[in-house]
Amino acid sequence: LLEDVAECAPLDPQPRISIVALPPGGFWSPQCVSGDGSVRGVSFALFLVEDWWSAEDGGELELYGSNSAHVSTIVPPVFNTLLMYDAALCTSAVKVLSERAPQLAVV
Repeated sequence: LLEDVAECAPLDPQPRISIVALPPGGFWSPQCVSGDGSVRGVSFALFLVEDWWSAEDGGELELYGSNSAHVSTIVPPVFNTLLMYDAALCTSAVKVLSERAPQLAVV
């Protein structure tokens, strides 16, 4: 079903999943999960931030267009939200500004 909806190649039967905790002041620099972008698939982020999290708390996920050094989409981390995107895209996370809690996600 997911392959049909995402119009992607068959998914890996052994997916790689990580829990990411960005502490106050934390961020991650642009990175491409699929390396050179030749691998087709689906990546996701399940945001587990506090329900009070807002744009002022930072930690937005930035998606870069194909073969681009420029951010094409900025996605705020919203409690219990699942974001699915093309695994060939590069991503980064903006600095967490909140001092109250880390930005948590399953990716």
